[in-house]
Amino acid sequence: MLARVNAAGDRVFTSSSCSGRVAVFVGPDFFDKRGSAMVWHTHDPRECRSSLCSAAEIYSLLAYSGRVAWASLQPPVIQLYARDEAAARDALRCTKDSGFARAGAWWSGEGWLVVEAAVRDKIHVALPAPCSLLSRLCEALERYKARVYRLLECLESVNGRGLEPEHPAGHRE
Repeated sequence: MLARVNAAGDRVFTSSSCSGRVAVFVGPDFFDKRGSAMVWHTHDPRECRSSLCSAAEIYSLLAYSGRVAWASLQPPVIQLYARDEAAARDALRCTKDSGFARAGAWWSGEGWLVVEAAVRDKIHVALPAPCSLLSRLCEALERYKARVYRLLECLESVNGRGLEPEHPAGHRE
């Protein structure tokens, strides 16, 4: 989808992005990720449903000597560059229409408008935890994916209505 958005035109293009993931961490403190390690993760809701419970069980057993383990639902963050204010407005409309809770835009040092969209929810579950609870993280990841795909389809249409490409010295082909 990212390649389709970027190939559809030149009004917006994607930059740094994460489509959302579920991860398992092991570390010294549930509330402080410093010194912690991500030991398992997936961006795929199907893999999440098939593997999260066993991964969580394994890593909760490996948390020892004061270390703790937790599963984390990490929401999507989509960042893109917009050619101008009209393209940024269209991209922001796409974020709202796609169900992203937070979105904003700012000027980059290179003269582009940076548009960023994120989902508000971030959930951490201490391990061990019942598989029924962990499966809810996978369900939320699937809802995130639906938002991301709606956003990317909308951005593809924004690019499809793109401006004519600029040509050197004002010449048109």
